[in-house]
Amino acid sequence: KTITQEAAKRLQFGMPSHLSAVALRNLSVCERLRTCVFSVGQVDRLFSAFMDNEKSHNNIYRVAFILEEMAFRAAGETDIAQAAKLIREAIQINPGPAQYRLSAASIMLLSNQPKEATIYVEQVLSEPQPHSIKTRAEKIKQDIENGYEGLD
Repeated sequence: KTITQEAAKRLQFGMPSHLSAVALRNLSVCERLRTCVFSVGQVDRLFSAFMDNEKSHNNIYRVAFILEEMAFRAAGETDIAQAAKLIREAIQINPGPAQYRLSAASIMLLSNQPKEATIYVEQVLSEPQPHSIKTRAEKIKQDIENGYEGLD
């Protein structure tokens, strides 16, 4: 068995942990930024294994966290409709974190939906936020006003 096959087996049948979700996201980010190279579909198979594990769905925080990264992967592959679907699902599962709504706003900009992007940004700005979140929200708002289309 390869390391990837073993990892997929553990993600699909084992008890999912926060560490496994973070490691999976880190692999994905590394691949998206082209800092590391994997065989075609290798990281996607790991995501599928994680999402196929029914035990994963017992933790909304982990699932939303993984859905957000899956949305960024889809956006990077220019499947904007899938990206929008995934980030909306993350927000539906775990509506609390502002980061998901800001990610949604960025993805809505990519899909040429500035009105929906604005709604997400305004939701974030209408609540007390840490400085870093507020700054990111204001940047996305500026991008919307300038007609910018792209992930920040």
